[in-house]
Amino acid sequence: MKNVEKLYLFFDESGNFDFSSQGSQHLVFTSLLSTTPFGLMEKLNELDNKLLKEGQNIKLFHASEDSQIIRNKVFDILKSDDSYEIDSIIIEKPKNHPTRNYFVIYLEIYKCLLQYIFKRYSFNKVFIFTDSIPFTKKRDFVEKGIKVALRRLLGGNENKRFYIFHHPSESNYCLQAADYCGWAIYRKYGDWGDIEVRPYKAIEQRIKSEFNYYKPGRDIFYERNSYYSKRNDDNKYKIH
Repeated sequence: MKNVEKLYLFFDESGNFDFSSQGSQHLVFTSLLSTTPFGLMEKLNELDNKLLKEGQNIKLFHASEDSQIIRNKVFDILKSDDSYEIDSIIIEKPKNHPTRNYFVIYLEIYKCLLQYIFKRYSFNKVFIFTDSIPFTKKRDFVEKGIKVALRRLLGGNENKRFYIFHHPSESNYCLQAADYCGWAIYRKYGDWGDIEVRPYKAIEQRIKSEFNYYKPGRDIFYERNSYYSKRNDDNKYKIH
């Protein structure tokens, strides 16, 4: 276990919260962890400025919307930088029981993510960042889920402090990096029948945990209308 003064965690979600036959097959929760995030922020800021000088108007780095040229440049930075770690949990949404609401999902997922992180690090302060959420109800679910998970894991330890910030992604390069990492993992599982592993390979060495929240063989509560083709669950998930 590493002893550090401060931990910085940047949370991202890939997929959508449509738990129906029209929604994505997977919902991927990703945490980008760093004890020194400012170097990565500086590298992405330098790329942003370089692109601006070339006449490219980049509001933020957003993997699903950026051109392939931009994605290649961002992934080059993420591949070469060793100051961060990734933890990710994948939900196969048709296996989620209809009675499980957003708060239960957020509480359980963030508790799992934080458990894996806290097994590797001892800290005095943890700073948690999420993208700003325009919908009050969802923002309350996210914040309450994180707070309850933290309090359960920290057990009322007054020597450990936590802070939660909701920042617009445009203002936080590490949230943008977390988006890229979450997108890379999401694309590996091939929602909508479109599998791509090259982005995943760029960040694979930084991944510390990646697993399916629901075990293979769990009941499926609805069928999806998509091009999704089922593969062998046993080969899809791993802890590094």
